[in-house]
Amino acid sequence: MKFNADKVQQEVLSLLLDKYENSRTYKGENQVHQSFGIAPESVLREYHSDFADVEKIRRFEEELTGLEEAGLIRLERKGMIIRKILLNEEALPACYEILGRKDRNAIIRGQISFYEAYLDRHPVLDGFCEEQIARLQAGRRTEYPQEEAERLLSLCLAILENRQELLERELSIVQFGDSKLFEKKYRTRVCRILQKYGDYAELLDGVDDQREKEQILLGEHGVHSNPSYVYIKGAAVLTFRDLPPMEL
Repeated sequence: MKFNADKVQQEVLSLLLDKYENSRTYKGENQVHQSFGIAPESVLREYHSDFADVEKIRRFEEELTGLEEAGLIRLERKGMIIRKILLNEEALPACYEILGRKDRNAIIRGQISFYEAYLDRHPVLDGFCEEQIARLQAGRRTEYPQEEAERLLSLCLAILENRQELLERELSIVQFGDSKLFEKKYRTRVCRILQKYGDYAELLDGVDDQREKEQILLGEHGVHSNPSYVYIKGAAVLTFRDLPPMEL
């Protein structure tokens, strides 16, 4: 439907869709028919004020009339005064289209499909994705936004399927084209997923330090910490296990 809604009209439609999506009817829990409406002062606070700008009220009523004439809403009036703005449920698809907004249920279905695509690829991913699907089905938010979850799942899969010795910076370059992004942003989150949904209890038994846990988890899959340098000033003797001392 082609309808060029202005800012106020968009706000009206948005509030009505919010009302609809937060209803028991939308969730499939209601046995009786509901109507979805808002008071005009939800959009224009001073609508019923005796001190309101008359011209502003006139423009507002014209904008509402435009929505009504387009078949998007119905207006309940008492005399010349608008008492309630009601959503025309038959025009729901048009309202979504005008706002460029997706039906929340459609968004949830898309998110569930995203997580389902990672099922049966590894038990760790199964555990994480099944929990996110359960959250969505219960009307709750997922643990991470989808864009971030996609990166985390991609990283987890790369680590779990890794069959060669890699440094963290090498993994980061392969995944992001940035040698430090994995360490800065994703290492702790990835390791949290591995530890929660993987079978590493025996491996981590007695380890309390979080950084050490992360090193053990990643090392189990051939991903190792980036090497660092130790600078020594003056004479020293380095002693290595099973090797003779080395003088510096």
